[in-house]
Amino acid sequence: MEEKKWQEEVSTDLIRCKQALKKDAFDVEKMESLFSEMLQRYGEEIEGFDEGMEVITTYENQAATAFALGKNMTLIVERLSIIRKEGYRTDGLVRHALKDGVEGASYQYTFPEVRKIISEDETRSVFERNDLMDRIDQIETICRSLESKKHKWDQLRPYVVWLAGKDVKTAMLLLPLLQSIN
Repeated sequence: MEEKKWQEEVSTDLIRCKQALKKDAFDVEKMESLFSEMLQRYGEEIEGFDEGMEVITTYENQAATAFALGKNMTLIVERLSIIRKEGYRTDGLVRHALKDGVEGASYQYTFPEVRKIISEDETRSVFERNDLMDRIDQIETICRSLESKKHKWDQLRPYVVWLAGKDVKTAMLLLPLLQSIN
């Protein structure tokens, strides 16, 4: 889809969802229709878009269904807002989750992708970014070595201890890198 059309679609859907939450929050039929439309449009295209959403079943009573739909639509508004804030990129939720430590989000990035995220993170000091880059280089060297997994793991243990002392945002970003010791 062309970029301008994508931006207009996200912005229009964001407005529609906000309005629906304000005026149709308890109209199960309208909310269900809009929720299905949004999930169909964005669920496949955007990684993590449907994470943490309530499952809607036909066996629930109207109040429970309305509550679940309200929660899901609130998540959709939040996620479309993030995508817009992140420059309408389809990886906007992933980038936001890594930058802001969104609960429940776990993503597998490559060493170059992690380096890029850290280098662009202006909330960190230059010293901290350089330290993280050095550690990432060291971890990558160990992971790519021709040693046995056991030997690599023995070399990586100090990094696990070091990482345990870091903030959750840093830990969630770097821990998956340690799994590349294959």
